[in-house]
Parts: sequence; structure tokens; C-alpha cells
Amino acid sequence: MISNGRSVIESQDRGFVKTVFDISTGIVIGAQIVSGRATDMISELTTAISAGLTVTQLASVIRPHPTFSEGVSKSVEIAMEILAAEGR
Repeated sequence: MISNGRSVIESQDRGFVKTVFDISTGIVIGAQIVSGRATDMISELTTAISAGLTVTQLASVIRPHPTFSEGVSKSVEIAMEILAAEGR
């Protein structure tokens, strides 16, 4: 979260957001958040999991700046890079 603008502003730049997904389908199946604001951020990912969203669908969400939820954006961007490297 050190590159997250809101985390820097609030001096809460320790932590991470991890998106777990099925490599063959891109469907989000889990997530981990370690952050002082994890309880504020987890609902977006639990909704994505329960709705069966893919990382591509989650990447299309527009998140305001600067917010802690941009950590989700960064995590999903990394997931998209992994999918692209796998040719999916």
C-alpha cells in the first residue's frame, strides 16, 4: 500500500491487497487485505466473490482518487498482468 495515495496521506502505508483468482477462468475466488482500513475495503472483494466476477470485470470499476480502495485496483491490475502472461 506504499504507492497508494490515501495511505500516504493518512500515514498508513504498511500493508497489501491480494486478489486470488482461478487462472483458467479469471474468476475471483478469494482475497487478502492487510491494512489499517481493511474492514472498509473488504466488502468490494466479498461482493465480487459472491457474484462470481472475473478480474476483468473487477478491473472495470472506477474508483475515486485518493482512496484506500485504489489498493484493490492495483491488486487487480497485477492479476490482469498474470492472466496476460498466461495468454488468457
